[in-house]
Amino acid sequence: MVGGQPCKPAPRSGVVKRKVGRPAAEPAAGSGDKPTRSRVRNPKIRVRDSLPEVRLGHLGDLIAFRLRYASGVAHQCFADRFAPPGYTPKQYSTVHLIASNPGINLKTLASTLGVDPSTLIETIDKLEQIGWIERKRSLEDRRVVGLTVTGAGRRELKRNEERMDACNDFLISSLTKEELKALARALDKIVKAATQHRP
Repeated sequence: MVGGQPCKPAPRSGVVKRKVGRPAAEPAAGSGDKPTRSRVRNPKIRVRDSLPEVRLGHLGDLIAFRLRYASGVAHQCFADRFAPPGYTPKQYSTVHLIASNPGINLKTLASTLGVDPSTLIETIDKLEQIGWIERKRSLEDRRVVGLTVTGAGRRELKRNEERMDACNDFLISSLTKEELKALARALDKIVKAATQHRP
């Protein structure tokens, strides 16, 4: 006892007592932690009503496959219901990005579209042949070739904007506003995670 007050025992140096109890429970879904991968037993898809269902197996667990499949279905929907003969979503996206970014080079354009530059050359050549875009060398560096949209290309782009909007409205017609926002946020997160460590 010091000064009329009882002395507290000094803690042992370097020793920390911890209570031993039950292990912490796993976080509940929606808590912000990384979700565990959910599996669907024998997932199936039907490509067309006239065709039988196809079992996906392990592919049903892969988000990359589902994204690729959804993209393919969307492109086919545009081709079947909205596009003029021979016009593809890839052509529209390519012309639109060039119009929005005059002078963009092939590498940057391909990266934005998520394709290899070598696979985009055929599309660029075709668009140049029909007179919608043109290649121009940079005045600052003659080795750099930029892409620009011609007047004909801008007119064609404007004509097809309504078709693309109609296709988009059709594809999202089964989603609520909340579901659409959640889907957009989820896709943005996937893209960010996939590209932040890209060389």
